[in-house]
Amino acid sequence: MRLLFLAFLCVNVLFSACSDKDSLAIDNTEEDSYKTGIDLSVSHTLTWERPWADEEFLMLGYGYDATGKFAHPSSVRAKVIDLNQLDESRIGVNRSTSNGPTPILTGSLEEFVRVKGAQANFNQDELSKYKNLFRGSFADKFAADKTHYPNLQYTYAYVSQQIVMRTVYFDTYHFDGISSEQLDAYVSPQFRQDILQMSADDIIIKYGTHVLQYAVLGKRADYLYRHSPYESHDAQYWFTRRIRENFNISPGIGVWPNNADAESPAKENLYVEVVDNTRPEHNAWMIDVTNYSGSPIEYDRFYGENNLDEATLIDIRFGMGRPGIIPIYEFVSDPLKKQEIKTAVDKYLSE
Repeated sequence: MRLLFLAFLCVNVLFSACSDKDSLAIDNTEEDSYKTGIDLSVSHTLTWERPWADEEFLMLGYGYDATGKFAHPSSVRAKVIDLNQLDESRIGVNRSTSNGPTPILTGSLEEFVRVKGAQANFNQDELSKYKNLFRGSFADKFAADKTHYPNLQYTYAYVSQQIVMRTVYFDTYHFDGISSEQLDAYVSPQFRQDILQMSADDIIIKYGTHVLQYAVLGKRADYLYRHSPYESHDAQYWFTRRIRENFNISPGIGVWPNNADAESPAKENLYVEVVDNTRPEHNAWMIDVTNYSGSPIEYDRFYGENNLDEATLIDIRFGMGRPGIIPIYEFVSDPLKKQEIKTAVDKYLSE
């Protein structure tokens, strides 16, 4: 996989999603018939619960489901750590802000998961074993494009524009290398009670597979592009160009150089999702680039006052000398229950 950097982004946006009658199932077998004349573009409103809304440090110490979207608020679960049991000096807050893109990732979705998994500090054995890791990040993003081409193998590209507003984490005291018996002193009363009363599977449903100990807060715009087979260098060009042409959140995006006067890939889709706390009418779009003839989508909420009220979880990468997430079973003091939950977590992530 190649990681390619890109100079990036500013923001505005409007969109007319295609009507239900346009979302027709089409079974095409001829690979030269990608231009169907039917635009299958759609827009969505994605919502998620916010149990941490009144917390000073938001979702720090909450459970996290590692099968969901990578570093996404929808993957946050119930509270595990009672921050009131920690000395305030043990909680770090970095108020440094930044704005820019992540590296562009190109390749298969499996390769993307391995990169994101490594960023979250999963080792190579775990990345090979955990088939469900961060599957929510890429699952069903292009489901509205119901065309079917049996011999078409897509290649993907991904980039994320991030506005970082704050980072919260467990500071000089953190949980690495500390026994479960010691960790038990810091868990919430409800988590301690549920460990005694609930099955391992139910614990995972309520609390997830891990616990957040390092959370980057802010806003994020994700771009996922898929295309029919095409020379890699030119595909970078078309990815960045399609973002500028179809999603006007970032008119300043730099287009990847293209020295060849080549035609675009025959089949293209672009998925865009804005992750923040503003709760707009629409915050996710699948654009059927091959058949789309509408105006660029205008989105005017991404760049604004950028106060913390608009921030949410946007990254869980390894930072400040520690991983962003810790397995939830590390907070279980009873050895039998701990092993039961560990086995259930391994199965949940693997099967």
